[in-house]
Amino acid sequence: MLTYTFSKREKVLLVILAVILLAVVYYRFIFVAVNDQVDSLESQIAATEDQITVDTAKSLELKSMQAAIEDYQAAGRSQIVMPAYDNITPLMASLNGTLAGTNNFSLSFDELDGSESGLVKRGVTLDFTCADYATARSVIDALAKGQYPCSIESVSITDNVATSASTGYGIAASGSGDGARADAYAVTAHLTFYERGTLPGTEADASAESTGASAAE
Repeated sequence: MLTYTFSKREKVLLVILAVILLAVVYYRFIFVAVNDQVDSLESQIAATEDQITVDTAKSLELKSMQAAIEDYQAAGRSQIVMPAYDNITPLMASLNGTLAGTNNFSLSFDELDGSESGLVKRGVTLDFTCADYATARSVIDALAKGQYPCSIESVSITDNVATSASTGYGIAASGSGDGARADAYAVTAHLTFYERGTLPGTEADASAESTGASAAE
C-alpha cells in the first residue's frame, strides 16, 4: 500500500486553505446573516418609532377634539351628526329656511372637494341683503349652529345706509342702524359644509368598487 507524506510546505498550504475556507464560511453564513438580521431589526425599530409618532399625534388630536367637544357641551351646544353624501337636497331646504327672513339671497356652490378620505367638502358663497344688522347676525349665527356641520371662512357685512363696511365674523358693523330699507345691509359669506362619503370617480371610490367586485367573485 502506497502512502503519501505531505511535505512541510504542503501542510502549510493546506492549513492556509483551511483557514481561508473557514473565513469564507464565517463571512457567508454568520457575518452576512447577522448583518442582515441587524438591518432588519433596525428597519423594524424605525417603522415602530414612526408608528409611535403617528399614534402620538393621533392621541393628541383626539384629546384636542375631546376637549373641544366638552367646551361645546359646556356652552350648551348640541351634538351635530355629519350627514352622508349626497346631502344637497336637505341642505338646500335648510338654507332656504334659514334665509327666509332675508332679501335677494343667492347661493354659489364651489366644485365638490373629496381630497380627504371619507369626507366631502361642499363650499358655498352666500350673498343676501336684509333690513338690519340684527337679522344679518342672526342668519350667520343660525348657519354656524345649524343642523349640518359647517365652517365659516369669511363674512363681510356692509351697511348700505351709512356706506361703511365691517368684515370678519363676530365684528359688529358700524354706521346707521336705520332699518327702513329692506336692503340696508348686504352680507357676503363663504361656508364649507361637510358630508361623510366618497365622491364618485375618486381613487377611494374606485378602490371600494374593486373590493366589492372581488368579494362578488
